[in-house]
Amino acid sequence: MKNFFRNYFSFNQIELKGIRVLLIILCVLIVVYFITPLLLHKNEKFDFSKYKTEVDSFMATAVVDTSFEDDGNNNYKKYSKSNYKDFVDENDNVVMKPFDPNGLPVEIWIKMGLSEKQAQTIKNYEAKGGRFKTKEDVKKQFVISDDFYKKIEPYIIFAEINDEVNSEHTPLSIDVNHATKEDFMLLNGVKDYLADGIVKYRERLGGFNNIGQLKEVKYLSERIYSDIQAHCFISAYSVHKININLAEWTDFAKHPYLGGEVATKIIDYRKKHGIFKNADDFKRSGLVDETVYVKLVPYLSFSH
Repeated sequence: MKNFFRNYFSFNQIELKGIRVLLIILCVLIVVYFITPLLLHKNEKFDFSKYKTEVDSFMATAVVDTSFEDDGNNNYKKYSKSNYKDFVDENDNVVMKPFDPNGLPVEIWIKMGLSEKQAQTIKNYEAKGGRFKTKEDVKKQFVISDDFYKKIEPYIIFAEINDEVNSEHTPLSIDVNHATKEDFMLLNGVKDYLADGIVKYRERLGGFNNIGQLKEVKYLSERIYSDIQAHCFISAYSVHKININLAEWTDFAKHPYLGGEVATKIIDYRKKHGIFKNADDFKRSGLVDETVYVKLVPYLSFSH
């Protein structure tokens, strides 16, 4: 028996060292296994109660300006400050009621059954100037399934058209190169974010050379452009010009018709060939195509 244990359980010095190392590693792994959860998961509960006022204040601003409520006789009247709480009960469950899909908050779409991504798709559609005029328009949204549409269809109702040109609020005309953000917001369909976008684009552009350039502004849809173009004009105005022979790379790069790549080409061309004598000289350089050239040339100066 002694010989048996000696044959199978005796180790030389190298084997003993190996066993010790393995035991040390095993002990370390066991310690890590039990310690790690304690380090990563602290049993601390975050107290959200102190933020309740701020959250309630935010939710109150998520208004739907085109919603309706029942007066008790199946007559629906418009109320101007409908918010998230109007569509949920004390248990935060959705309460189906007549609603205008235009401007409906993401939270309500989600409560009704859409995913956050689907609801955001609808908001992106609105941000680009889209508007629901009929129930069929709602049904056409690819994120609206047939089952979901059947669920909400009885409650869909549309407010009177809010963005028709109103002579009381819409000025007869606006000089697009001098108008403020607030001036643009008086125009049909031009909301805060769009008015801000027009002003910022005008600054990058150096002023509008023709009314059609408004269509280049992000989110300004064809419908909005069609509504406002008759109320916009350009007075005797010289757009801000870029001296093509003296301007720096950044001056070219920030212009919406050029960009960094063309800016580099212009700088390199000047170094190799010298100044541009006139517009025809610039056109022959081939640095931009015909379409860009036609739009860009009013913004270039060739003095030297």
